[in-house]
Amino acid sequence: MGSRVRDIAAHVRQIFDRIDELEPTINAFVTLDRQRAITMAEQVDPAAPLAGLTIGVKDNLDVGGLACRYGSELWADRIAERDGASIAQLRAAGAVIVGKTMLAELACGTTGTGTPDGDTVNPWRHDRMTGGSSSGSAAAVAASMVDAAIGSDTSCSIRLPAAHCGIVGLKPTHDRISRDGLTVCASSLDHIGPMTRDIATAAAILKVMQVDGHDDPTTKIGTPIDGLRIATLGGEFLDECDPDIRVAFDTAIEALRSLGVIITELNLATVLGSDVMAIEHDMAALAAEMLDRYGKRVDEFEQQGGEISPSLRHWFDIYETITPADRARALNRQKEVRRLVESAMAAANIDVLACPTTRVTAGPRAGASELERAPRVLNCTLFSVTGQPSLTAPCGFDRDGLPIGILLTGRVGADSTVLQVGHAYEGLVTTPSAMS
Repeated sequence: MGSRVRDIAAHVRQIFDRIDELEPTINAFVTLDRQRAITMAEQVDPAAPLAGLTIGVKDNLDVGGLACRYGSELWADRIAERDGASIAQLRAAGAVIVGKTMLAELACGTTGTGTPDGDTVNPWRHDRMTGGSSSGSAAAVAASMVDAAIGSDTSCSIRLPAAHCGIVGLKPTHDRISRDGLTVCASSLDHIGPMTRDIATAAAILKVMQVDGHDDPTTKIGTPIDGLRIATLGGEFLDECDPDIRVAFDTAIEALRSLGVIITELNLATVLGSDVMAIEHDMAALAAEMLDRYGKRVDEFEQQGGEISPSLRHWFDIYETITPADRARALNRQKEVRRLVESAMAAANIDVLACPTTRVTAGPRAGASELERAPRVLNCTLFSVTGQPSLTAPCGFDRDGLPIGILLTGRVGADSTVLQVGHAYEGLVTTPSAMS
């Protein structure tokens, strides 16, 4: 046992060496917990499920004793009193928390740029955005500065930066992981999930972090997927993608077909009676609860001469136009959308939906704006609304060498099936690492 503990401690020290080397360029972290991480590594039980797995935690989720500022100067002095429930579960499983990662202010932003702490850099190309809001988590994993990271996802915030940075990102079924300790954007849309370099690690982390009462998400890893029914999403989900993304997605679907899955199609615009942009517009009313929670503090901060980020101002300007009646309609629409998608999948006996994760690859950091967010987010947004498990995995590169992701989305509660399909596909491809 002593040798194994020494190996774990050595690994954690190597991780901090890697962070020291790359952090000045990548800007993935806001806080490091070096001494406590090394101390814990020396004490970890080598038999624990995640023994020695180094993890960065998005800075909107409480880690006891560390600053948790939500990416904002409004909470510059806030120290978390305790671990959020899911973070406590990670520690109990032997994971080592190395620090807190960058995010858009209050998790409102899709570029990874223009935050109070600066831009997070895409490890694949330093002039490109990471995507957001879990920007630091994605970049740290892609650059091998941690073994895994934890993100949050309200519309796309795990899956978008994971796709832009060429890693795995899992948004589990809504509330499969407790939101205790997470700052709220929209209660019915917020998710916590793992960001990793491989599917098996994502499954192992979900197993540890999930609340009691769910099945073991690791049991189907490595099992055959022949006979499963996968529906590709046509219409805007594919038609509005860049050509390189369409080619990579088509190649990925043929790879899945070679494993014996049954490929079919589903037009969600017909099912829902609207495009995804209309649904996202409806759902913005759900996030207007941010005004109730943080609006007064933002107003006071600005009155005192403070300035919030452009992305947060963009969203608060929208939320201020939303009425209580708009919020009520949005909740009803969310329930309807969930019912329609689940019913359509059940009627056609569909196990998994597939589409590209994003419609574009990572754009330039210079001039990045929320005004051009639609191609980045719309393939993901719907599945935060429905609360379904949704996984992005790398599936190739565009002509500029930027990563492309495939999005696999399952029935509510069927996280293990999504992970099963993702793992099977992963076994067919070899994806290089950023900054290897």
